[in-house]
Amino acid sequence: MNKLSTKGRINLGDQLDTNCVLCNSENESINHLFFNCSFSAWIWRSILWRVGFRRKPKKSLTDEIAWLKEKCNGHGQRSTAISIGLTAATYKIWRERNLRIFENKSCHKSQIPNDLLSEVKLQLNGLQLSDDPNPQNLSAARLFNYKLFEEISQNFCVWEPPKIDEIKVNVDASLVEAGGSIGGLLRQNLGECIAMFSINSDPEPIFALELTAIQQGMDLAFAPNFRKVWIESDSKFAVDIINGRSEIPWTQLEKIYHIHTAMNSFLAIRVTHQTKRQTCYPSVNSDPKGRISSPPRPRLN
Repeated sequence: MNKLSTKGRINLGDQLDTNCVLCNSENESINHLFFNCSFSAWIWRSILWRVGFRRKPKKSLTDEIAWLKEKCNGHGQRSTAISIGLTAATYKIWRERNLRIFENKSCHKSQIPNDLLSEVKLQLNGLQLSDDPNPQNLSAARLFNYKLFEEISQNFCVWEPPKIDEIKVNVDASLVEAGGSIGGLLRQNLGECIAMFSINSDPEPIFALELTAIQQGMDLAFAPNFRKVWIESDSKFAVDIINGRSEIPWTQLEKIYHIHTAMNSFLAIRVTHQTKRQTCYPSVNSDPKGRISSPPRPRLN
């Protein structure tokens, strides 16, 4: 209702500093706080990106609400998440402003989006949402770790086992509208699962996600002190970069340095490209012919 007691509204002459305590660059007003302020704009843009809307914040809270009514009027996971997220973001930003003014406390802006997502997840879990398994809903379900999936089928594919004294790590990455994700699985010679990982990520180039998956797989294999490891990825470009057959993008120099350092810690390690024929999905089930059953495709209950 445009009634927040911002510094601009309660200023009495020159007796009060009207500078925004979040960005320290402009006068504080409602339109500035939501979301012209660089601090608050970064927070809201982070939430938008994580739920699949890649755009800059609008110039006022009124414009954001109008956009919300136009674009997110459904009952799917993403529409509901962004509606709750906008309410939570305005509250968090105003609360951060008050903490800095009245209690001389502050929170780093990188922590606020994580807190917001946790609050959104908590509220979503108590709602009855659309069960339409469209890409947007599936992305939101993956982002908020919903337990709303049921088994519908199993597929089989060929998996080449490692040597008897070797551990095999299959890794993969994906990039969808809502962001990126990586995963991997450690297995011994008979196909028995030793460890696995699955991590969500902010959007970045797919080859960078593939490199991160390889790096995470190495770190996971090194933790239990396995000395001979076989890393397999379906990204030929990522494998060629690690093996010195392709030029390293400058943005990935630090990551490649970490990977090469990790490789020197093993007694024996190889990083290879897995073809589509050899692609294997995470599972602990195997049969005598070496086939590995894949997990069922996710479907919203």
